[in-house]
Amino acid sequence: MISPSTPPGTPVVCIDASPGPYGLSMLEKGAYYTVAGIVDTVAGKGCLLEEIPTERVSVAPWGFLSLAFALSRFRYLDIPPALLSLQAERVLEDV
Repeated sequence: MISPSTPPGTPVVCIDASPGPYGLSMLEKGAYYTVAGIVDTVAGKGCLLEEIPTERVSVAPWGFLSLAFALSRFRYLDIPPALLSLQAERVLEDV
């Protein structure tokens, strides 16, 4: 998961492209995206992406909000592949 303090311009990779509670996610698992900003949403903090334009919508009683993706759908790119493979192996061992 990326941090709520992630600065704009940070490259991230999608780790969860499953449909959300409001429909399709428009994301592709394993795809690289660029953070456009972190915003407040009804469910907490959300991530805006440069590659997927979003619009502000009026949501009563909160007012205008940006449609954003959950921070848990992304991870930073700077994690070495060796660590990711170790994590995958560990999950298999636990089963």
